[in-house]
Amino acid sequence: MKKILLFVCAIMISASSFAQDVVLDFTTNEKWGFPEGSSAGQKDEKTFSDGTYSVTLKAETKYYFNKDGYLLIGKTGSTLTLPAFNFAVTKIEVVGNKDASASTKQNIFAIIEGQAIPVSTETTGAKETNTYVIDSKYQAAGTIYQLQVLSAHNTQITKINIYYAGSLSAPTFSVKGGVYYEAQNVELTADAGKIYYSIDGENYNEYKSAITVNQTTTISAYTEKDGKKSAVSSETYQIAKSYASLDDLVKETPTTEGWPVVVPIQNEEIDDFATNAGGNVNGVFLTRKVGEKNLELYANGVPTHWMVGDLLSGTCKGIYKDYNGQAEIALVNWNDITNGTAPTPIGGLETFENGDFETWVNNLPKSWKSACTASSATLEQSTNAHAGSYAVNVKCSTSDNKRLAFKEMKLAAGWYAVKFYAKTNSETQDTSQVRPGYVPVVDGKAGTYNYGKNVTVKNNEWTEVSYTFELTEETIISLVVMNPKTTSDKYTACDVLIDDYSITTTTGIKAINEVQNAKHNATFNIQGIKVNDNYRGFVICHGKKYLKK
Repeated sequence: MKKILLFVCAIMISASSFAQDVVLDFTTNEKWGFPEGSSAGQKDEKTFSDGTYSVTLKAETKYYFNKDGYLLIGKTGSTLTLPAFNFAVTKIEVVGNKDASASTKQNIFAIIEGQAIPVSTETTGAKETNTYVIDSKYQAAGTIYQLQVLSAHNTQITKINIYYAGSLSAPTFSVKGGVYYEAQNVELTADAGKIYYSIDGENYNEYKSAITVNQTTTISAYTEKDGKKSAVSSETYQIAKSYASLDDLVKETPTTEGWPVVVPIQNEEIDDFATNAGGNVNGVFLTRKVGEKNLELYANGVPTHWMVGDLLSGTCKGIYKDYNGQAEIALVNWNDITNGTAPTPIGGLETFENGDFETWVNNLPKSWKSACTASSATLEQSTNAHAGSYAVNVKCSTSDNKRLAFKEMKLAAGWYAVKFYAKTNSETQDTSQVRPGYVPVVDGKAGTYNYGKNVTVKNNEWTEVSYTFELTEETIISLVVMNPKTTSDKYTACDVLIDDYSITTTTGIKAINEVQNAKHNATFNIQGIKVNDNYRGFVICHGKKYLKK
């Protein structure tokens, strides 16, 4: 009997010695053999193995291995079934991918007699590590557990950690791995025991305080207590390299993988725009070259009012790389970059351009897009022109006034006159209306709109529209033409064509008219200031402008 007891004890000791944390690593597909890439994704139930453990996948839409290093499964009703473990499972961690959905709902179920029973608390979000503490009634060795997606979102999994009773949890990191554009202070915590960490994967030191990461680094760490060690957890931090200027950056040849950079730019000119297959603008080419090609700043959401020739300044944060032979900085966003192109110089209209709507960039008439909300209409190119090849079609709305708006201009105090031609763009509606005006722009925000009268235009001929306004002080404005909505004023909204828009200054002429009866021989400069006989330059007298030498 004594021998039998000793034998049983030996079995129990041996069994407990095999109990260990299990890590299912989905950051590589070398052993698993999952279908790779979205185009190869599968839906049907299938089992895959890394040579030690097996998992069974089934998806509502598809499952596949993403080459960025994670397993994607989607969506509601999709499952990942784990193998039966020969130890009591107390906790399961599902480690997500940083770019996964923040709305994904999922939970762990136990498969009991063919029924899926929830054994933990449902979680929301697949970006972080989700921890599922297993209900004590369902911790028995041999239980089959299943991760289920419970919402119409994909889940993205890098690892699954399985814990047994009495095992030590691996340390957790206060900052998740990823790309960062400034140094990071990383703190490690553990439920129990001491923490040991390494930055080379071999030499471990006891953790005492936060670790400052100011260059690309992988931190590995484990917990130790009473001679037992936890599984090793690790995070990789890719810290951006800072450059003093774009000159310094473009001296380096980008690679296909690229690396994160922080680089200031100053008055870099837009040479052209990049578009995707759908025709949407997703980048700008600078006049700055890398080799034989212009450097591209790439990111969706290029500000729609930017034009070729505009000057950009600010700080570029992104990945500098070679994408199919094109050097680019894949930006985090455009928020750190400003368009430094100055408004029209004070006192002159010489930079007013494209009033004839002959030049179009990215399906918009050049310069006809304000940086503020003044531009509200959808614009289309039309060959039904008053003169030249093109006019602009200003789309209407039955419920909202829509505006064609020129980019911001800085004008001196004085009188200004605008003129353009308009025409109803409809084969069935005989007339519509337009309303000329302008709006002051302060700190990028539109102020109170100033309009002339509504002008009725026809569909069979061009109507000349004119409008005069006064600025009492130097002002940044955006010129606008309103296409009114349907109202009770007996007219209905309709698309309108606008062409041959011009603006001139009448400063001085109006001032002369007001005093001419009293001072018939008074002479004024272009700014409307009275001058004496010694003045040389352009002057206005009796309402006529001429050069006084």
